[in-house]
Amino acid sequence: MEDCDRKDILRCIREPTVDEEIAEGKNEANDNERATAAIWEAMGELVSASQDTVSRSGVMLRFEAIRTEAHQNIYRPLEPYQNRDDIGRQGRYWQQIVMFFVRTRRHHSWKSPSYKFNRRQDRAFERMMAVARSTVNRVDESSDTESDSTDTDSRAEGEEGKPATTEIQEACLLFCIELLNQTIHNREYDMALVCGLAALGVNPSGRGFRGADTYPSMLSAVIKVAHFMIVQQAERLAQPTTGEHEEFSAGRSPCEFEDSRYESERAQTDSSEGRQKSGKSSFEWVQKMMDGFMVRGCGSPI
Repeated sequence: MEDCDRKDILRCIREPTVDEEIAEGKNEANDNERATAAIWEAMGELVSASQDTVSRSGVMLRFEAIRTEAHQNIYRPLEPYQNRDDIGRQGRYWQQIVMFFVRTRRHHSWKSPSYKFNRRQDRAFERMMAVARSTVNRVDESSDTESDSTDTDSRAEGEEGKPATTEIQEACLLFCIELLNQTIHNREYDMALVCGLAALGVNPSGRGFRGADTYPSMLSAVIKVAHFMIVQQAERLAQPTTGEHEEFSAGRSPCEFEDSRYESERAQTDSSEGRQKSGKSSFEWVQKMMDGFMVRGCGSPI
């Protein structure tokens, strides 16, 4: 943050404002701001959806999703915020972090902090921006009637009454996960998320950074919402493959008894139906992500 103007940093993490006059504009600057506003809204919806996913998850998965050490037994599960309105306030910090990257990656004349994306982060960021632009373009091209239909479809529920996430929400989720999914190389402030968290800590009412009275609670909210998003990502990755029967669990048996008649008959049935073996379960994905970039000592931004 050295040599950066405090007001510039604060402006780049603010909530986008797109009034009707700007929305009707067709120049590139207005289109960029509308795409930025679409990302802000999608991030808010994503955080709320992630909390809902946690509230539907089993207790053992939520034990795993709250670990802070590689080998640790936790006896309290990850819980949603008791006040449902809190998720909007706590999720706002992630919205601001994403805004920091959206606005600093765009061409600008002011001095911004230096950070480095790795390849996966760069791909995820470009995909998020492309999906945001296409979302804005679809709104432009649709009539009022078609827009109402699209809005209804975007809120449609998936299997078993679970709210379906939209394409832009999934793109935002992938970008946030990749911000977490990074290992330090040399300097921690080269890591994108660390720089984003520093921007979040800039004091809005004076010089320097926020103090111990406000910044730790913000970091705590960022970390808790990150846990929510990990569970959401695990659920997305563990969706059953095409052709899976509903009565079979996505999880695998810990032991395979090759000589049992049941397993032999089951193997023949699987072969005849061309069924693909399921991948990792939600629990296994949570375990992998927690060990990879959420526990102490793993060299990640967290």
